[in-house]
Amino acid sequence: LEKLLFGIHGSGDLGPWSRWERKGITMREGKHRVWVWLLALCVTMGVCVDVREALGLRSRFSRKTGGRQRMESFNFKARMATRKFHSSEGEEMEGIIKWATKDVSRYMEMNIEKIKETMATSSRRDNLIKTYRQTFMNTIETTVQATYEGRTFVITGDIDAMWLRDSAPQVEHYLRCCANHSVHVRKMLVGLVNEHAFLALQDPYANSFYDPPNFKDTRKIYRRGGYIATGNYELDSFAYSIRLAYQLWRVSGESHHFDELFRAACKLMLSIWRKEQYHEEASTYEYNPKELKMKNGRENSESGYTGMTWTGFRPSDSPCQYHYHIPDNMLTSVSLGYLSEISREIYGDELMAKDAEALKAGIDSGIEKYGIVNDRRNGRIYAYEVDGLGNALLQDDANIPSLLSMPYLNYTVGDMQVYKNTVDFLWSPANPWFFSGKVAEGVGSSHTGKNKIWHLSLIMKGMMADTSQERVKMLRACLDTDAGTGLMHESFDPSSPRSYTRRWFAWANSMFATWVSD
Repeated sequence: LEKLLFGIHGSGDLGPWSRWERKGITMREGKHRVWVWLLALCVTMGVCVDVREALGLRSRFSRKTGGRQRMESFNFKARMATRKFHSSEGEEMEGIIKWATKDVSRYMEMNIEKIKETMATSSRRDNLIKTYRQTFMNTIETTVQATYEGRTFVITGDIDAMWLRDSAPQVEHYLRCCANHSVHVRKMLVGLVNEHAFLALQDPYANSFYDPPNFKDTRKIYRRGGYIATGNYELDSFAYSIRLAYQLWRVSGESHHFDELFRAACKLMLSIWRKEQYHEEASTYEYNPKELKMKNGRENSESGYTGMTWTGFRPSDSPCQYHYHIPDNMLTSVSLGYLSEISREIYGDELMAKDAEALKAGIDSGIEKYGIVNDRRNGRIYAYEVDGLGNALLQDDANIPSLLSMPYLNYTVGDMQVYKNTVDFLWSPANPWFFSGKVAEGVGSSHTGKNKIWHLSLIMKGMMADTSQERVKMLRACLDTDAGTGLMHESFDPSSPRSYTRRWFAWANSMFATWVSD
């Protein structure tokens, strides 16, 4: 800067120095002014950063030496800084979340003691314990919030919105491990199911939400505004909600979340899913024509009737190529089975139970008839997407539901030999989203582009592995590709894991913690 001000312009007619010289300011005084300005600028920038962080406007991440990144966990006061409660219900739920966090932490420490006993001689034990501790606590410490009405809201991480799909598996390890032991964890999860039902009733086609409402983006072409963060119709969204509600009931015996709000949301989604079986004739879903290849606001990629139910977007948030997404329909089939049990045993609603069973039967039949195709190398495999008109997309994506995750989804009516053939296909270069590098190999996603592996695929491969050698291989791959953060990420370069996306991605962290806990 000195060279710019004084070396180049010192004897010319341009620049600050020429003006200062005419005012009688010496070179020494000019330099003094420059450095005072620079100091003032640095102090101002520092103050602004502190103010933004105090107001919750700055991402709570810092960078270590050598490019390593870490996340500074929210404490409760900081996390709730932007939520000004004026209701006893909201404050009560905030207290429940605090106590649930303590209960979760105690249970995690018990699991860590088991890890120490099991891996007494392993050189990777300390690394695993560090990663397990951070991933296990990540969701409840950094993403769980209380709403004004006293429900539970779970943001996805570095995006300040809740995806129905993400938030259910984000709390799955707390459900499996702690719900039987902690009334606070159960109440927190009841609040989340209540929130899912409430938000689904705002727009049954939306996939992510705000609470409180946000009116910064109200573009109708994207179905946004108010509670709606993104209006992408993703079939798996409320299917995950039903799965969470059912698991909470069966694991802990809790049933307070099965109120009339949840029942109304289930009835609405049943009507939507039935309508989308006949998408061409009956659907009223509208979205940005450019993004979803629509004409006059309506989807323009034809689909024939299959018994399955139509979806606009994949679990990755990317538009479908063919709109019968097989993994989504698998999850929906399972959730419909859960819903029939809930309808009979909780609500005594035989009509809703039969409705769910009829829809489930149609989906299962459609998957069997249209979702299985012949591959030259692997034989009969599951397609990723079909259109019911003879076209099929052969691939898999790391986002769950995926074809790889079929046993995790508990889709027991699927053909296991076809599933094994499918795994051989998708974990190979035949899958356009399978990548390998110097450090790791795995499945990526169209959401992040070429040569990016998702930790979700490594975790799911480990969960579904038949042998301990395969599980250990996937565990090592996860630990070796966390870029030294002790956290899972969205995606990473398989040859250079320090190049990754989304340093705060709670879904992947929770899935890792669920896997290790099991």
